[in-house]
Amino acid sequence: MNCLECVRGDRTTTAVAVCGRCGAGLCRDHLHEGGETLTVMAPIARQVPVEPLARRLRCAECESAEKAQATARARGGRR
Repeated sequence: MNCLECVRGDRTTTAVAVCGRCGAGLCRDHLHEGGETLTVMAPIARQVPVEPLARRLRCAECESAEKAQATARARGGRR
């Protein structure tokens, strides 16, 4: 599998990972790695974070979309 972003730019680079959201193949240069908090349900229906953070791999487009979504949520859904 080749990196989708490199193919768009007329290059061929072997993918080393896959975006966890859209499934695009990614090379090291186009990979965005971050952490994701996992939770478990505790008594009285509350979510409790679990350590350590899970690894999260995303392409640039999905990373941008997730940041925009988080910003919109922080503002209460308003743009």
